[in-house]
Parts: sequence; structure tokens; C-alpha cells
Amino acid sequence: MRTRIIHCFLAGLVACLSIGFAKELGSPVPPDKLASLEAALNASSDQSSDARKRLSVKRVIRDSDKLLAAHSAAPNRFEVLGHLFRAHQQLYDLDDSSRNRLALVEISKELVKAPNEYAELRLNADFLLLQSGLSRKGANAKERLLALRPMVARYRDTSAEAKMLRVAMLMALETGDVRLINYLRDEMAVRFPGDLEMIKFQRQNLKGQILGAPFCGIFKRSDGGVMHFPADALGKVTVLYFWSKDDPADDHVQRLAAEWKKQRD
Repeated sequence: MRTRIIHCFLAGLVACLSIGFAKELGSPVPPDKLASLEAALNASSDQSSDARKRLSVKRVIRDSDKLLAAHSAAPNRFEVLGHLFRAHQQLYDLDDSSRNRLALVEISKELVKAPNEYAELRLNADFLLLQSGLSRKGANAKERLLALRPMVARYRDTSAEAKMLRVAMLMALETGDVRLINYLRDEMAVRFPGDLEMIKFQRQNLKGQILGAPFCGIFKRSDGGVMHFPADALGKVTVLYFWSKDDPADDHVQRLAAEWKKQRD
């Protein structure tokens, strides 16, 4: 009987802890609520006058604030913050008062806390805070460009890395900082060697310059492991075989492997 009581007590304790943890984590913001915010925000730009646009945007801000209050610990609350950031941007464009500017900065401070899962949402907020901080310090052009390198590192291996590099490159080109331009070119070449959008961007903005496209990176092997090229190939005879993404080329690879084995034997 005593053992049963202890088991019941432990089961109840675990249940309470689980409920408490779930409550602390917070229920997620419903997808339909997020979709409504997106639709309302897009519709606000179609209003016939600035006055109507302001009213529409302020309504989105109020609805976003309510959602954040109801889901303050939700893992996907950053999506609401993303909508809220865009709404405050639109409001500031319509009325560049100090009050609206301060509100935009405060929202940015919350949005930049988002994990890498929401890197694309937080990128513009990160830039806004960076520029705001540099302006307060009276930073010169060189100091502004130096501040870009930590930003590039912050967005490495995220979905916003390519956009971060493109924005940084445009800023570097505007000031003509050759050292930073070369650094960003190297980053683009190593991080996005086969990215067609990145190649197109470089062709459009680095006209007249030689574009390096080294073959390097981390690739999945057929045995499930990974290969760091060219580091893992140093000191070894290595054959590289390229084929179109539209053609798996399994037969070609198998014949190549068989011929390679025959030559080695």
C-alpha cells in the first residue's frame, strides 16, 4: 500500500512538472493568427491615403501586441515580432517622429534575440540597431565597415547568410573599401561557390572584376559520412566527377568506380 502511494505521488509530481514546463514554454501562436497579421499588413499598403494607411498599420500593431501578450513565451513568438517590426517600419515611413523611431528600435531589440531559425526575420532589425548604435557613437565610414565583419560571422550557416553577404558587399562597394570587398568576395566564393543567385549578384555588381569560384566545401559521401574538400583529399589521388542535377548519373558513377578499381588492381 505504501509503495502504491509513493508511486502515485511520484506520478502526480511528474505530471505537475510537465504541466508547469509546458505552461512556462508557452503555447504556440496559432498559424491562422499569423496569417491574418500577414494579410492585414499587406493590405495596409493598398489603402487610398496616408491617414488610412496609418490607421491600418496601427491596427496591425495592436493585434500583434495582443498576440505577444497572450503568447509571451511561445517559441514562434518571433514570427509575431517580425510582423510587428514591419508594421513599425511602415508607420515610421508614414510618420518619422521620434516616438515611432524609438518604438521601432525597441521592437528591434526584442527581435534580434531570435534564434538562428528566424535569422531572416531578425536581419533587418540587426542592421537597424547596428546603424543606430554607430550613429550615436559618431562612427566614420571605416568604423562602420569594420562593424560588418562580426555581422557576417553572426549569420554564417543561417538561411540569411547569403543576403547578409550581399548587403555587406553593396555597402563596401559604396565606400570603395577594397580590403572589405576582397574579404566578402572570398566569403562568397567559399560559402556559395555554386549558387547561381550569388554568381548573378557578383556579375551585376562586380563588373570588370575577375570572379573566383573555387571548388571547395563540405559534401556528403555515399557511405553517409562527410568530406571536407580539398582538405580531406590532400596527399591522395582524387577523381572528381561532375554531372547535372537533372541527371542522377548513377550508371556513370558505377562504371567510373568499376574502371577506377580495375586500374588500381
